[in-house]
Amino acid sequence: MKTMEALSQKHRDSLSRTKAAILRRPRELAEIRGIINRVALETVDIDAYYPLAEKLARLLASFGRDTIFFQYFLENIDPDRGCQARYFRYICLDLLEQINLLMRWSDENRRLRLL
Repeated sequence: MKTMEALSQKHRDSLSRTKAAILRRPRELAEIRGIINRVALETVDIDAYYPLAEKLARLLASFGRDTIFFQYFLENIDPDRGCQARYFRYICLDLLEQINLLMRWSDENRRLRLL
């Protein structure tokens, strides 16, 4: 049971670091969401894939190594790290879901409450 609590604490710490990184870089998060929405809702030409994936990877990397974005998403989005175009839309949708979960977690753990 001790291991499960340690893992849970490690996850909460990662979420906290990610939230702090987002607060320092709100414009980058808005750009990430814009790219994800474009990929999810529009037809993206194969010629646009590489520049979009490269830009998204740069934006994710700007949040730092200690965030939830770095390992999985950067590895699977950056075309220079082996990302495959056929999975790009699915990875972007997964990233959007993670961002939404992070925001929900942040709202639930906020010390100030709206009345």
